[in-house]
Amino acid sequence: MLRNMAKSLTLRSTYRMNSGHEIPVLGYGVYMIPASQTEKSTLEALKTGYRHVDSAIMYRNEKACGRAIQNSGLDRSEVFFTTKIPPGSMGYERTKRAVDSSLREAEVDYFDLIFIHAPYGGKDARLGSWRALVEAQAAGKTRSIGVSNYGIHHLDELEEYIKGGEGRGKIDVGQYELHPWLDRTEIVAWLKKRDIVVEAYSPLAHGYRLNEPILKTLGKKHGKSPAQIMIRWSLQKGFVALPKSVTPARILENADVFDFELSEEDMQALNTGEYSPTDWDPTVENLMTSGGSSVIRHLGTTKSNVELINSLRANFQAAQQLAAADETETKPTERYKTWTSMQDDALYIPAIDFSQHGLAEERSQYDITVKLFFLPGIPVSRRCAHTRQAIDLVLKELHVDSIDLLIVSFPGILFDAEDDSEEEVSSDDGSEEPDDFDSIIQSWRTLEGLHEKGMIAQLGVAEFGSDRLARFLPHTKVKPSVDQINLKDCCVVPKSLILYAKQANIQLLTHNDCNDILPVGTTRELLGPGEKGAGILASAPDADDGIKGDVEPQWVVKYTAVVKDRGVVENKGYFALADVGSCVKTSS
Repeated sequence: MLRNMAKSLTLRSTYRMNSGHEIPVLGYGVYMIPASQTEKSTLEALKTGYRHVDSAIMYRNEKACGRAIQNSGLDRSEVFFTTKIPPGSMGYERTKRAVDSSLREAEVDYFDLIFIHAPYGGKDARLGSWRALVEAQAAGKTRSIGVSNYGIHHLDELEEYIKGGEGRGKIDVGQYELHPWLDRTEIVAWLKKRDIVVEAYSPLAHGYRLNEPILKTLGKKHGKSPAQIMIRWSLQKGFVALPKSVTPARILENADVFDFELSEEDMQALNTGEYSPTDWDPTVENLMTSGGSSVIRHLGTTKSNVELINSLRANFQAAQQLAAADETETKPTERYKTWTSMQDDALYIPAIDFSQHGLAEERSQYDITVKLFFLPGIPVSRRCAHTRQAIDLVLKELHVDSIDLLIVSFPGILFDAEDDSEEEVSSDDGSEEPDDFDSIIQSWRTLEGLHEKGMIAQLGVAEFGSDRLARFLPHTKVKPSVDQINLKDCCVVPKSLILYAKQANIQLLTHNDCNDILPVGTTRELLGPGEKGAGILASAPDADDGIKGDVEPQWVVKYTAVVKDRGVVENKGYFALADVGSCVKTSS
């Protein structure tokens, strides 16, 4: 029955909500799209035929979305426009103010749908926010209301409030991260039983799953891309899907999902049974354990180097697309200059407008964590400058003067849970030589210097077993507060490490970053010519189609800003540095 319904869908199809209003089955998501790019990309989506735009206060691009709708040539009534109340605005009075502020920011008279973004703040705050949304709906400030990232217990709490007579209103939409690797069967069943529309954000799992064999197999079968298969899966599940892209071709591709149907066998093949969120998951309680014999984490196939490379490539492509629209008579060999910027002796790829970034709330509301990857083959003598370079970029990006935790990853060191010994040092493929002990100590002195200056509150290490920690700690002035280890395919932390870390008052964290985060050749592939390259580097040593020279990756830094006590990841990203060899020549 569901498949037959999905087969008849078109880009203009809608679902009727409990409010009596209609919601388009396909929307355009603008999460993490900078405000400077949002208006243009949203206009492109509306031109393509999308009639549903999903924004949020936390995205800081409501104004750009509103302008796109105003400049689209469409009547306001033709575009379904959504925003969300952030965790920082939970509670009755704060939510009322947030609704009015968003209307002013987006320059619209009403929203079609307003969500509570996440169930943070406690029961009283959640119910107060709901009451404010019900009043906003009655006042015509929004036509429909919903909840996002609510767990079953949160939904039960709200339903009891409404049915008990204290609260009013109806839940029109429930929005969640949904894809074949995170189908949330119980939550979806709860919503559908009550005729609540289910909306899927991140239906492409941030691109992390696009190389899955099953997606390639089904794509070949139906003549569609892996992304289209994932979106079609959402539609046939009865979800409203919210794919995101800033690339016109992909915006169009994501909408071209109504001319084929996945069979029952196809849908079953995509029934992975996995629980693999790509980011936060407020539907579950945050559980912090200490002193136990093991650490459990959900395993996935993605690694951080894939995330890094996809992130860099997406930024390059978005910047190129925006620059191309404004291009006039730029020489083909210098097109990269339209979307990059030269500052001092550094070429920023793409150009960074630091005024567009920063944090939405006061600095004291955040925990900012940075992980610095020293790359193999780089002399220790350069690391002082590299460390300061990386940290300065993050501070400038977030508009802060310090970070809470810096974790450093030394090349060639890989923790082995089955043999917690000093001898277990190697790369993912055995190709890297581990840092010698003296190099590690010298590098740590640089980090201690930044700590003394107040730029870093706490320091951490990665992949240190108990033997390595025991040897390392006596040589430190500022001991690490954290040891981050990759458990790979096991979930057991050696007892020797647990006991030693507890004795030394070091917190153990887990991660799934690749040790070899920027493999040899990757930078040239990203920046070189060709379909997957940015067209900045020359195609050959004697070619005049770009910058000449040998590319040598120097470091990678990964940063995350999390709102304290609420677990909201507000800002995250990467910077990577590569040097071009001494034979650098820019084509003219």
